[in-house]
Amino acid sequence: MFSTTYILMFAATMVVLVLGVLMISFREIKKRSYYLLLTVSFGVTRILSIVYLYGFAGSAGTSDLTNIFGYQAEQVLGGGIPYLTFESHYSPYFPYLLSLPYALYSQPVSLLSVFVVFDLLTMIVAGLYVRETWNEEASFKFCWIYSFIPFTWLFITYWNQDEVVAAFFIVLSLRFVTRDKEMKAAATMAVGFLLTKFLIAVFFIPLFLMMKKPIRNGLAAIGLVLLGYLPFLIVGANILMPITAEVGYHAVGSNPWVLMEAFGVDFPMQLPHVVVLASLLVLACIYMLSDKLHNLRPEATIVLFSLVYMLMGKKSFSFYVPFFLVFLIIVFMRFCAKNQNRSLLVAGFLAYLVSFSFLYQSVIVFKSMQTLTVDWIISSMVYVVALTSQVLLIWLLVRESQHNSQFHYWRLDSFIKNLRSAETHEP
Repeated sequence: MFSTTYILMFAATMVVLVLGVLMISFREIKKRSYYLLLTVSFGVTRILSIVYLYGFAGSAGTSDLTNIFGYQAEQVLGGGIPYLTFESHYSPYFPYLLSLPYALYSQPVSLLSVFVVFDLLTMIVAGLYVRETWNEEASFKFCWIYSFIPFTWLFITYWNQDEVVAAFFIVLSLRFVTRDKEMKAAATMAVGFLLTKFLIAVFFIPLFLMMKKPIRNGLAAIGLVLLGYLPFLIVGANILMPITAEVGYHAVGSNPWVLMEAFGVDFPMQLPHVVVLASLLVLACIYMLSDKLHNLRPEATIVLFSLVYMLMGKKSFSFYVPFFLVFLIIVFMRFCAKNQNRSLLVAGFLAYLVSFSFLYQSVIVFKSMQTLTVDWIISSMVYVVALTSQVLLIWLLVRESQHNSQFHYWRLDSFIKNLRSAETHEP
């Protein structure tokens, strides 16, 4: 069921990750040496993986790399327009981003350079965020964990996934929000929406809740997005193509919809989307109308919204984890730093890490085979562990909301109170 190459690469990432965390001491190494070691290790592992897979092993890449990313890059280089002359389930400028390396080297493997660069940028920006909100030692440890956790390394080099591009814009937006540069955050979110995929909007919800002026900044972001779509509207492109395509997909991931489909339970195609949107709306209302969950740190808030989406969404690919992986690592590190009894979180984090790294193939086997074969049993176990670990992490985050956070969250009742106060003081 799982390829030997993938299992060996997964094992290698875990070895590098654990050895680095155990052996590298911040107090015994110069900062310049650490940055050099981190950068060289990051680059060498990615380059060697790509050279081995697409050189010596003769891999042509996944269908996403060849039939989707490569195809879209070819189309725009040939004068094609997304949503008009070719089908695209991504944001309008994503194919143009892919066309940059493809114009220099017209092979699908060249597209991986975009993902590796954004992976590096994500690590740098997130490292700066950790240093600003915690300390430099924590930043160093975070960068090492992020660099060698299987989600980024393998999902890019082996599975050829693009989610790390969206992750960069989410992390950069949060850094702007926490530094009170909300208009820059809104502009970053707008650019991220135009360059990646519609799904990124889900992970922007908690960011707007953290702003002091979410309505103004939200309108600014929407205005920039509409401006970006204007050329496509002028030529008559079907800009809703990605949304209509999503509705027709079968369930994927560790969510109840997969289980229902696997055992033949019928449900309307739109129902999962309604449920996940309602779940996110209820969670947002809890933030706006009450003090519950307000004590979570910014990164924990994003993780909570992300886990709710992954649990209730119809298409919660394991590949979507990089959207919020940065914040999941930070939450894990903070919890371990301040809690003596952390075995439950460590178990949940490791279960999530391992199960989601193998979840995609497991769900395919789980849904396609109803007999008790070894593959079906293993797939069922992976699915159950992934589902359980999500629930466990959500529960731990809700429990953590009892602790204090110094960060400001937007409150609807405070907003209404301020409006009434302003009306009272008008001459």
